[in-house]
Amino acid sequence: MFDEEFCGRLEYAISGALTKSADIDWRRCWCDGVLLPDNESDYSSKQILKTKNLMTKAWIDEGKTKEGPRGQFLYDMTLAFGKDSLDKLKTGDRLESCIPDSGADSWINLDRQGRTIEIQLM
Repeated sequence: MFDEEFCGRLEYAISGALTKSADIDWRRCWCDGVLLPDNESDYSSKQILKTKNLMTKAWIDEGKTKEGPRGQFLYDMTLAFGKDSLDKLKTGDRLESCIPDSGADSWINLDRQGRTIEIQLM
């Protein structure tokens, strides 16, 4: 189920993965919120099962450098749903267990210049 509780858990996992990233620039960043899409029909299980992805937004704080803070920006976020998460949507189960381990960042693609973030759920 894609809801506010899931968004909170995803926010936390994204932040954890970014702070442990092999990319030093990503380590300065963290997620400060994952937003639900404006239209409920866009994130219904039926719609996600049809498209296998979801477009939404996330607040990403780009951290600080020697020159000072870089700021917080609203990023376009794409969530790609894998087999496990699609199976859970079919049965109405919670999706939190489909968020990959925050000890690795291979499930995240962060583009600071384009202000986009792509997430691959299990």
